[in-house]
Formats: sequence, structure tokens, C-alpha cells
Amino acid sequence: MRRAGPNKQGFLDGLCGIYALTNFMRDWRVAGELFLSGTPGERSDTAFWMLLDAADRLRMLNPDYILTGYASHHLAKIWNTLADEADLQCHAVLLSKLKRLGRNLTNIKVAECIYEENKAQALILLHNDHWYLSTGIDHGKLSVADSISRIEDRETLSAGVVNKPEVEGLAILQERSKILACVRKELERG
Repeated sequence: MRRAGPNKQGFLDGLCGIYALTNFMRDWRVAGELFLSGTPGERSDTAFWMLLDAADRLRMLNPDYILTGYASHHLAKIWNTLADEADLQCHAVLLSKLKRLGRNLTNIKVAECIYEENKAQALILLHNDHWYLSTGIDHGKLSVADSISRIEDRETLSAGVVNKPEVEGLAILQERSKILACVRKELERG
């Protein structure tokens, strides 16, 4: 009988959405300065704790969530709770809400718009039951930072993947009203 190898982090839990937010917070800069101080490891520890604490206060840190993970509206609620309490000037908005502004608006069009306007602090996408932190867009492909490298050593998600109907996500935006205006302007361009 072949013995199974050790379990790795992420194989028994569904916390990849929290990891995507943690990875964002670790390197997030406000006015050029890192939001959290310390080494990258210390910043990750602090961010992870802050996010888990917010989830716990929202009663979203129980075995069901830990094992099955979070939907985009859960992650948005966790982020917005943290942002409100820490008086951060950015909020999570569901991509589905932005896409509802126009009939033919796709995830990649929304991403292009918010990255073009430099208003996205982060874009977090769910694909194949795994959350990815997008770090930018280049020629219609999203660059991603992944907590467990589930995309076969690729560092991008193509527009074809990102625009699939089952892909959901959220954008952490500095100025919500300007993003809505940007998306409307994109719609007018056709």
C-alpha cells in the first residue's frame, strides 16, 4: 500500500480568498507607503489576523466557511468591514455589480477600465474554485499572484478564461463613483 504524502496548506481548507486578500494587504501602498509595517512575513501575519478577525466578528469563521471557502459577496463583506473599522478609503465592489451597468460588459472589459484609470487597488477573481489576486493587465491577460500555484505554473489568466460566466470576483477600489463613471464611459465607446 502506497502511503499518502503530507497534506499541504490549502488542501484541507477553503481560505484561498483570505490568502488573496492577505497577499494584497502585504504589499498595499497608501500614498507610496506600505499600509502595514514590518517584514513581508510580519505584514502577512498581521493582514491574515485582521481578515480572520473581521470574518470572526461577522460569524464567518466557522467550519463551513473554513472548509468550503467564501463567495465573492462574503469576501467583499469581510473587506468592507475591515475598511470601515480601519477608516480605509477603499471598498470592495462585486464585478457582477459593475457588469450590470451594461449588457455586453465582460470581466476583462471591467478590468481594463479600472486598471487603465489606475483606480483598482486589487482585483480578485474566482476560477475553478480558487481565488486569485490579479496584479495587473497586459494585452488582454491578467497577471495573477497565486497562493498555491494552481494554474500550472502560468502567471496569467487569459481573457477567454476571465470572461467565462462562472468566473466571479471583486475589485477593491479607491473611489467607487469614479469607477462607475469609467465603466459608463467604456459602454459609450461601445
